[in-house]
Amino acid sequence: MPQWHIIPASNRQEVMDWSLVLTSQRIEAEILAFPDGRAPYGLRINPLDRLRAMQAILRFQKENKGWHWHQELPAMGLRYDWSAWGWCLLLSVFAWLAWEVRPELQQMGMLKSQEVLRDGAWWQTITAVMLHGDVAHLASNLTSGIIILGLCMGRFGTTPALLIALICGAMGNVWSLWAHDEPYRGLGASGMIMGALGMMGPHALYLMRRDTKAGFRIVVSGMLAVIMLFSLWGLSPQSDVAAHFGGFVSGIAWGAVLSLCPENQLRAPRLNLLCGLMMMFLLFWAWGMALSGGRPWIWRQWMGWG
Repeated sequence: MPQWHIIPASNRQEVMDWSLVLTSQRIEAEILAFPDGRAPYGLRINPLDRLRAMQAILRFQKENKGWHWHQELPAMGLRYDWSAWGWCLLLSVFAWLAWEVRPELQQMGMLKSQEVLRDGAWWQTITAVMLHGDVAHLASNLTSGIIILGLCMGRFGTTPALLIALICGAMGNVWSLWAHDEPYRGLGASGMIMGALGMMGPHALYLMRRDTKAGFRIVVSGMLAVIMLFSLWGLSPQSDVAAHFGGFVSGIAWGAVLSLCPENQLRAPRLNLLCGLMMMFLLFWAWGMALSGGRPWIWRQWMGWG
């Protein structure tokens, strides 16, 4: 019996994904490159683990079958998730509704510090993320959000990344409440986008695990890159710097945790479905509270609960 078995892979991303799958199953695998071979990459495993390894890879392929919204960016070890355009479209729809159809949405969903701190209207930290002051404000967030959210969703999973980025946006609004002494009003998705940017910083930890020789240099360069982008996009004097900073720092913390999770698990359909449902519930709850002025929803009476 040979001392090892080779599992061929068609590209670098595929062999990296399979390596993470086998590692999660406690199967030792070494990545090999065959520049002149029919299959340019391969995984070397113990022949005794061959059956378990193939079952794990087939299960991974089945779970991810049909998910074609990602475009690989091999040089950065990233994927771009085109479904980020869907979220940007949703923000545009909310802006149109608040500007043209129901202008009262702007007042109901805006973050108002006195109402949050005095009356406990904490849902405004979420509803404010969905609103924008004018076309220029919306366009600014869309142009940066399409790029940053697309990369973040490609790295950490579509709905997990979107849910965490929304939470970062809410945390940015909380930070802004603390930073402003005077009565304060705010709105916009920029805190959420800065949160997604912060999440990408610890991605360098993942790259370091793939290339241990580069080590500290990769981590430092990755963090410096996102800090530089934050200084360009998040520190404009005309913007809410406190909300940007709060979202960015929250994103770094969440990104550090998520970077330790295998990518195939973050892209698992069940996890994405769960995070999608959680995000829908969060938005429905926040807007339900905003539209009812914080009072019990009318459907509670219909159901006989109130």
